[in-house]
Amino acid sequence: MPRLAVPTKREVDGKTRALFEGVDYVALGHLHGAQQPRNGRVVYSGSPLAYSFSEEHHTKSVTIVDLEQDGTVAIRQVPTPVHRPVIRLSGELEEFLNVPSLRAQRSDLCSVHLADCETPIEPMGRLRQSYDHVLELALESRLGHQHDLSYAKRLAGLSDLELSEQFIADMWGRPALPTETKLLQAGLESLRSGQESSVTGNERSINIDEGPALGVALLAGVGTGVYPSVADACKSVIKVTNTVKADPKTKKVYDGFYPIYQSLYHSVKGQFEAVSKIVA
Repeated sequence: MPRLAVPTKREVDGKTRALFEGVDYVALGHLHGAQQPRNGRVVYSGSPLAYSFSEEHHTKSVTIVDLEQDGTVAIRQVPTPVHRPVIRLSGELEEFLNVPSLRAQRSDLCSVHLADCETPIEPMGRLRQSYDHVLELALESRLGHQHDLSYAKRLAGLSDLELSEQFIADMWGRPALPTETKLLQAGLESLRSGQESSVTGNERSINIDEGPALGVALLAGVGTGVYPSVADACKSVIKVTNTVKADPKTKKVYDGFYPIYQSLYHSVKGQFEAVSKIVA
């Protein structure tokens, strides 16, 4: 009488094999790749279809076992038809769209890894115009480089502009272009002006980026007689480019918090003095 065992172990080590002594055929499961770890009696039949991209190079099959009365075992691996292969592709987006040899895989189940230096616009939508079954898309340019410090520590102490430029570098794998930096500066300045206008009630924007350096130059001009006074120097050089008006709803919120903020200093002034004596 033939003896059959159907365990579900992932590994067949020396101890596990001892359990199968005297068993004519052992059918193992879980592993998707067909294999025979021991003398044709212990067999992983594998899966008849690929269920992940890691199985790209598997030869899928069905295991047919003839088990005779005397325990003789005959095993045949019958390959199963692959109607839609799984495949992993790597390259730049324009290659996938324009190279005919790559487009030959348009009907396969595809996992695409883009290696573009900059993140393309709408990559999945553009890929699916040429590849019918893109199931997975990875942007290798977003993986970045390995660093010793954590991301939070690397960003510590950066200004708002530096933080925005670092975001571009991390996402696109290159430093921010001068035109991009100007756009970031304009956006951050607009945001800052809107916040300050809600606090003060009316925030004026001027045509100066380097305030401290310009202040020194204006004082030098007054000292050398170029301008008769600091007020005249400022009036001559500094111009108001636009006025940002406060948002009434936001200003109302700030007006409610501001008195509380002012009272905090007086509330903790004594504690500050006590702390300064301890650390002195």
